[in-house]
Amino acid sequence: MRRTGVALRWAGVLCAALVAGLALSCGGGSPGATPTPSATSSPSPAPDTATPAPPQTAYRFVWRQFGATEDTILRVAPDNPGQPETLAVVPHREGYGIKPSLSPDQELLAYVTYPESAYDASFQSDLYVLDLKTKEAKFITGQVDLHFKPLWSPDSRLLYVRRNIGQQVMVLQVKAPRTPKEGEPTPTPTPSPPPDQTPAPTEDPVRVAMEESVSRVLSFTPVGFADDGRSMFFVQVQGGTGGGTLLGEYAPATWEAVTKADAEAAAAQRAYEEAVQAAIAAGAPPPEPLPTPAPRTKLVADLTDQIASDFALSPDAHKFAFLAPQLVEGSEPGSVEIRARVWWTDLGTTATSPLPIDNLPPGDFLRPAWYPDSSRLTVGLLPADGRPGKLLTVPVAGGMPELLPTEASGYDVPVSWAPDGSYIAVIRDSGTSIGTPSRRRLVFVSPAGHRLDSGEGHDLEPLGWVQP
Repeated sequence: MRRTGVALRWAGVLCAALVAGLALSCGGGSPGATPTPSATSSPSPAPDTATPAPPQTAYRFVWRQFGATEDTILRVAPDNPGQPETLAVVPHREGYGIKPSLSPDQELLAYVTYPESAYDASFQSDLYVLDLKTKEAKFITGQVDLHFKPLWSPDSRLLYVRRNIGQQVMVLQVKAPRTPKEGEPTPTPTPSPPPDQTPAPTEDPVRVAMEESVSRVLSFTPVGFADDGRSMFFVQVQGGTGGGTLLGEYAPATWEAVTKADAEAAAAQRAYEEAVQAAIAAGAPPPEPLPTPAPRTKLVADLTDQIASDFALSPDAHKFAFLAPQLVEGSEPGSVEIRARVWWTDLGTTATSPLPIDNLPPGDFLRPAWYPDSSRLTVGLLPADGRPGKLLTVPVAGGMPELLPTEASGYDVPVSWAPDGSYIAVIRDSGTSIGTPSRRRLVFVSPAGHRLDSGEGHDLEPLGWVQP
């Protein structure tokens, strides 16, 4: 999938640097980072006596807490954030945290780690899958990108990771090793061949789903799944002279869809081989070769002619939000400034619109997070003009924003809402801008006005909400 367009504007480059700083500020154990102890924060102020008790919820939040030589995967109830439960402890190269992802069925932890002998994390990292019940980790493949967190298919059977080798950028589709669940058939072991026969080749669990030259595509980023049960959305940042960011769709991307496609391809191949043998036996010309399979990707929407970031697919999979730079009127007459703005795309009409800001203060926006009903976005706003940062929920179709409780200084970076809308997880940053030294911690905010502090922070990687 390729697009030609206007040259990438210098504003996009500056915004990309801004967003890169934001990503670093939100943790991730990036290679070369100096291990720093978790920030010890002061407890949040006690809620006003008129504030009701914190809402209870069946959902739990999962994250990875960085350690110098091992990372801890934790799960916590947002209304009792000081009592996390340890799910796993994963050792790693000193100073280099893992990029983990929990399977939707909560049985497996996929993670990318940086080997001792490696020198470039973008193509020399390793993918493992840890069985959370047996605590056994299995090496899957090497030469993957540490900067991308593995994406699970909704059925917990397939993984998507990035690989960048030489001048090629790729997305790999990986069949995850797993023990059959109760009621599922157990695979029949393949019998050993006689000594005089060559063993049948073992199926490779890794296949290349997408591949392109870096001269045309700077990166692919899988971002989520469509509601058709077979397709995956991905973001494509353009290379070459075209610049810009596209949203595409790849299929088959789920276990059921892949299994069906593979069976159909195998049946077609068998039929072709039988036709060839029949033609040879009859002395007739062989049939035409099977056609090359059609491309499995298609363009969904042309998002922006800038380099976008902080992608968010709505819970109903019908909308898509992202950050991109925008030139706005500056504080001085006739001046302009570059601001990070939130945009959203209706995947039905493919129309892209800026998040309405008529009722919002000026400033740079931070990572968007969809509310569970998919009609609103929660965004952070950096401190500016002497005011603290803001945390707001804004209707995408327009309307008055809802102000969520914040603190007197610093700012909140939205992570994600619990599916029942009881809390949003945010990363609280004590700084005044993205580039200033700061302390960070995980906080849960309720629409009723609560801010519940986990006390965990600095370098953490959110994994999302689960229902045990």
